[in-house]
Amino acid sequence: CVKDTGIGIPPDRLPEILNPNTEHTSLQTCNMLVKALGGSGITIKSTLGKGSEFSFDAPITEASIDQVLESSSLDMVVPSEMSNFIEIRNLEIPDLHLYTYPSILLVDDNDFNRLVISTVLRMKGFQYLEATNGREAVDLVESQSAKNEDFKIVLMDCDMPVMNGWDATEAIQKLYSQKKIKHLPKVIGCSAFSSKEEIKKSYDSGMVLHLVKPISSQVLASTIQYFLSNEY
Repeated sequence: CVKDTGIGIPPDRLPEILNPNTEHTSLQTCNMLVKALGGSGITIKSTLGKGSEFSFDAPITEASIDQVLESSSLDMVVPSEMSNFIEIRNLEIPDLHLYTYPSILLVDDNDFNRLVISTVLRMKGFQYLEATNGREAVDLVESQSAKNEDFKIVLMDCDMPVMNGWDATEAIQKLYSQKKIKHLPKVIGCSAFSSKEEIKKSYDSGMVLHLVKPISSQVLASTIQYFLSNEY
């Protein structure tokens, strides 16, 4: 449980904070992790002028945490509240109903990288479109939304010509804030960048997750299925 003595949160804002269809917040990522670990999600209690309380229950043992933190070959990286980095892998997510239109946008300027990731997507039955830079990605997000076929997930490389992945992520959020797209897709960074500074840059831009290449097919598929579930 975490408590603060701040200004509190208005009651009408509480449902929005953990809603995956609103603009991304760090609490949404935390809520996702709690559910991935078997918990029921974060509970928020708040009183205006007095502060807020955030709590959750999850079946975690000290040994399992140690195993996670000591692993050196993990490829899913998420930030903690204390600016440290917790890494998890291989989420066990059940098969889900797949959309009848392309719900995933794959963005990478490297032909081989797109080939590898698209092969996994096809094998798992996901429908997707491709873009080779951030500018193409932003344009596709807007044009697909105009057809009522909004992307749910964008797999975004970070280092690309024309427009990089970080700028593209911010541009997509701007489209949503300006109501030019109906749904804000979850942007997942897929990059060879692995330093804390570069990973932090991904989250600061609005990405919900940063996957470090090479990414195993199981991690990629499980991550996509998890975000498509809309239950985090």
